[in-house]
Amino acid sequence: MARAFARNDFDPRRGNPAGVPGGFILIFFVIMTFVLGGGSRADLASLLLLRPLAFIALVAGVIAITPEQAKSFKPIWWLGGASVLLVVLQLIPLPPALWSSLPGRDIIVDIFRVTGIKESWQPLTVDAFAGWNTLFSIAVPAAVLVLMAGAGEKIGGRLLKLLCILVFASAFLGILQVIGGPSNSFYFYRITNWDSATGLFANRNHNAMFLACGFPLLAVWASGLKGTIEQQRAYGYVAIAGAVALVPTIVIAESRGGILIAAMGLVAAALIYRHPAAGIKARGARPVKSLAAAGMAIGASALILLLVLTRRETAIDRLLNESVEDDLRFAALPHIWKMGLEAFPFGWGAGSFTNVYKVIEPTDLLAETYLNRAHNDLLEVFFEHGLFGVALIAAALIMLLVAGKRLWSLRSILSKPQSAAVERLRLGYAGFAILAMLGVGSLIDYPLRTPSLAALAAVSAAFIVFALDAFGGPGYGDRALASARRRNEVGHLEEGSKA
Repeated sequence: MARAFARNDFDPRRGNPAGVPGGFILIFFVIMTFVLGGGSRADLASLLLLRPLAFIALVAGVIAITPEQAKSFKPIWWLGGASVLLVVLQLIPLPPALWSSLPGRDIIVDIFRVTGIKESWQPLTVDAFAGWNTLFSIAVPAAVLVLMAGAGEKIGGRLLKLLCILVFASAFLGILQVIGGPSNSFYFYRITNWDSATGLFANRNHNAMFLACGFPLLAVWASGLKGTIEQQRAYGYVAIAGAVALVPTIVIAESRGGILIAAMGLVAAALIYRHPAAGIKARGARPVKSLAAAGMAIGASALILLLVLTRRETAIDRLLNESVEDDLRFAALPHIWKMGLEAFPFGWGAGSFTNVYKVIEPTDLLAETYLNRAHNDLLEVFFEHGLFGVALIAAALIMLLVAGKRLWSLRSILSKPQSAAVERLRLGYAGFAILAMLGVGSLIDYPLRTPSLAALAAVSAAFIVFALDAFGGPGYGDRALASARRRNEVGHLEEGSKA
């Protein structure tokens, strides 16, 4: 599989696609993020290595990036800077008279009075340790964005292949976890869904969502295949086999949300895919078509057989047999909303959800399990950051919709002959699809609080920037389009780029 991905690389004669040294640092950091950052808990031992790596990568990226490279990402820098500022302000100690007057702090004041604790300077967030953890967690996606901007658009091809390999690595690991049964050595995390396929993650939902993101990535890769007709045909079957194999691995993850996101991924893949430009007919070519088809059939059959032999509960079973009303995650939403209104407009502060929810948790919802997150990130942001957090989400959504509108206006170019600009446009479509999928997933879970998926979102955002920059997208300037014209990379696409 890895060898097959090598057929879709950018032309190395155009320069170093890895953008030395930033490109190599980026590739290494993304790999380490998926190896070490598959969980969202603050007490993960792997964060002791990942966080320092993130700060080192961030500093290296900031040192290497030029103002011209950073210019295209200007809207993202503003949004990210505002997010960091909001968390920092919530960590600054406030005088007792000020913080005690904030909405919702009456209960804390009463606790201090009853226990005899003298009021002192306190930050806006009621859980300072978790607040600092929230601030440090931003380093991972920030490092990826800075390194992406510094490496340039030519890094896109290598990241595409890397992400596809990581998707199948997570899928294969999930199969081993299912075969090995609960508590086997293929699980990476101490607190995890022991009876499910979690892959590189601690949470089965996050693994299923990541696997679903493989569909648009495979569509981009299959659309840009090069080589002879026989090679294109063979690797096209590899892409089909990969997509077919992902379906049952998502099912055995037992994630109902993963099924929804997978459906979105399949639709996105269908919209993105275009038949690659015709290759050259080679004499004496090997009959790879039949071999690829046989491999696809064997692989798919083996995975389906695995489902039958293990007789496991699947996501479809949970979807049909479990009631939404009985799910603690959904039953708690009205109480979380009510508590968020009590602290409006400032919120309870970064990272405060877990401890604050314990105070208002209804007795009829008490169980052996507990809510570590709201399982609705929009609501949790409102809970913790109030009006200001919602405003930032609204700004991000507007930016994404504007970018999506621009990408949609360029859809006719996807069918044009292969070029660097067309490849970047396909990656932009995949980036938009992945952000949309993770956004929908955030309404039923918290994927973006996992470092590896936050890094994936950062890569997707950069894909969009590179795609729009290639065609003079609004807010991104036309310097890349002019440069591409000089190199004759878009040539005949000039008319289409003005659509």
